[in-house]
Amino acid sequence: MKRGIRVLILVIVLILIILGGLKLQDMNKSHSEQVVQKVLTDQKFNQIKVDTSNFNIKVKRGNACRVVFVGRQKLLPEVEIKEKKLIIEDKYGIKVINGNLFDLFKKHSVMPQITIEMPDQILKNIDVDNSNGSVTVQNITTRQGEIDLSNGNVVIDHSIAAGYDLDTTNGTVTVNGSNKGDYYSKNSKALRKLDIDISNGNITVN
Repeated sequence: MKRGIRVLILVIVLILIILGGLKLQDMNKSHSEQVVQKVLTDQKFNQIKVDTSNFNIKVKRGNACRVVFVGRQKLLPEVEIKEKKLIIEDKYGIKVINGNLFDLFKKHSVMPQITIEMPDQILKNIDVDNSNGSVTVQNITTRQGEIDLSNGNVVIDHSIAAGYDLDTTNGTVTVNGSNKGDYYSKNSKALRKLDIDISNGNITVN
């Protein structure tokens, strides 16, 4: 009789442990799925390098240098400043693509966004390599820039460059409201030049 009671108690304890573990997993998953807004850095920089998989990226003029992330907690990128160069990368690299690419197309999914703000100054260089997502650059002057996207649109608004080399495989290049087809080049040997290469998407320069 006593042995039966002990076995029953042991079974109940094991069930409670399992249920507790499952609950903890659900809580951790819920936390990682939460949409958060975080300032990732407010250190000064004069160069930008972004290497990500699935983000909308916006670079604009602000009152000070800072990087703001809006998206699911588990998609927080790695951010560091090296010799005044802002470096933003996927925390888990290729795992982010495999684990979350299809999630991006769910009805209530939120495409994570990185907003880079900086005061009125000339960027030495901006280099963006992104697989899926849009890139917007507003009111920024750069000595040299390179943007490479697989799927997404690029909008350059009131940002000064002396030369352009704009190329899209499946899309349209529009410069100051004029349709330039899928390729546009101007002053391609200029020192201050912006290169944009997209596989699927449109390029708009105003």
